[in-house]
Amino acid sequence: MWAAFYLANRRALGTYALALTGNAADAQDLVQDALVRMVRQKHQAREARAYVMRCMRNLAIDRYRRSCSRPTETPLEGDCVAFIDEEAAMDGDTLEQVRAALRSLPARRREVIVLKVYAELSFREIADILKIPTGTAASHYARALDELRELLTTEKRYVSR
Repeated sequence: MWAAFYLANRRALGTYALALTGNAADAQDLVQDALVRMVRQKHQAREARAYVMRCMRNLAIDRYRRSCSRPTETPLEGDCVAFIDEEAAMDGDTLEQVRAALRSLPARRREVIVLKVYAELSFREIADILKIPTGTAASHYARALDELRELLTTEKRYVSR
């Protein structure tokens, strides 16, 4: 049952784990640890995607806090846009502009973008993961898109001059 869950959701789980950790090895460990925790706690795999991602988020924050004597930021507040595929359908300059624009977003809005666009989750699932109302998740997403649009449009105007 969990094997089928993993196969059906591995892209979303891996994308979010990579956004949380910043590197592939830690991301794989994070996904594995979250799934092991779910199996040990005897959770059902049906409709578990948001729950597993919330578990991954909590594990990532716990690991980050243990690694720092005085944590000042959560994992997604750092540079977490390495997950954007290098071979995406955009040239190198555009890819770097998108990464820079994502880096400039506030952490919560960036996290909502990662979960919605790259992990392909619904607002309900995002709200479950972040423990916020569904409307707040949708609001963060809309504001983040507006900010990204403005940043990328401004960058495009600046570059074309």
